[in-house]
Amino acid sequence: MSNNLNIVIPPEELAFSFSRSSGAGGQNVNKLETKVTVSWDFNHSSLLDDAQKLLLAKKFTRRISTDGKLMVSCQTERSQSQNRGKAIANLNQLVMRALIAHPKRKATKVPFRERVKRLATKRYIAQKKQLRKTRIEME
Repeated sequence: MSNNLNIVIPPEELAFSFSRSSGAGGQNVNKLETKVTVSWDFNHSSLLDDAQKLLLAKKFTRRISTDGKLMVSCQTERSQSQNRGKAIANLNQLVMRALIAHPKRKATKVPFRERVKRLATKRYIAQKKQLRKTRIEME
């Protein structure tokens, strides 16, 4: 899983479904099915190895349907063909971002001088509050 991945899902592995959109379109919204939902059965894809398939299944638990297909929908445009293109692009980008390996974070220790500085600031604020408290009681 390298950082220079360039994945393009083969069109024959994609399945499309269409429905009425709730977005822009004027009367098209009431008449045409412009919303596009793309589903990809990544478990049976020859594009990915087993480790990548497990990673996708782990990262996209909410986007995977009950039959194991990764689903992405688009309804931002007025035409079905534009939404289809955007949905495919979104799916490709989503998969590429998920497969990029992020470097592990190195645990660091807070420097001693920073801890001393923080505690000194806390003591200063506490003293300031104590002084306010005693003034109010004297009045």
